[in-house]
Amino acid sequence: MALYMLLTDNYPLEDLRTAFEADDCLLVLADGVYQLPFLTNFKQIYLRNKDLQQRGLSTDNYNNTYIIDDEEWVSLTLKHKPIVSLK
Repeated sequence: MALYMLLTDNYPLEDLRTAFEADDCLLVLADGVYQLPFLTNFKQIYLRNKDLQQRGLSTDNYNNTYIIDDEEWVSLTLKHKPIVSLK
């Protein structure tokens, strides 16, 4: 059960879709939140609240998203192995 951390707004999502398995998690951080409209194929998407607020973004139109704080971010990293940073 891997944790993929998407950190950039220009990472090729097709590469992520190819590697992603059903029990993996996707955590979107920093400028990665700009890719939210293109992540509809993912079952569960975790988004850091501070990153959304800093960029003035909302998740109102997305059903598969979970807003998390820094404590929950740490919890995700402890639950999943490996952790893969996508920059």
